[in-house]
Amino acid sequence: FPSHDTADLLRMPATQIDWQKPLHLEHSHVPLPGILIVTKGAKGSTAYAGGIVINTEAVKPAEIIDTSGAGDGYVAGFIYGFLKNSGDVEKAMKAGSAYAARKLSHLGAN
Repeated sequence: FPSHDTADLLRMPATQIDWQKPLHLEHSHVPLPGILIVTKGAKGSTAYAGGIVINTEAVKPAEIIDTSGAGDGYVAGFIYGFLKNSGDVEKAMKAGSAYAARKLSHLGAN
């Protein structure tokens, strides 16, 4: 997770970011994390890892009942998928999206 200083550097409107290109922050003295995940809700997520850009589609739940906990669910699913799949970022992103979709399909964050 980025530090407060890094988060300040990353704050910019999503419309100003070209999601197909690696993210570069000029004149930054704050090191970026090894993997940066940007979640975009129903539009999926993008990872920047080792100079590579990975885009995945969001898993669509049958019905959205409550959005509480969906972001935390993505993070939990990502970590689980990352560990289970020996650091495969794309598989981890898909696991995160699948778990977020599961959270969306029922009431409450747990």
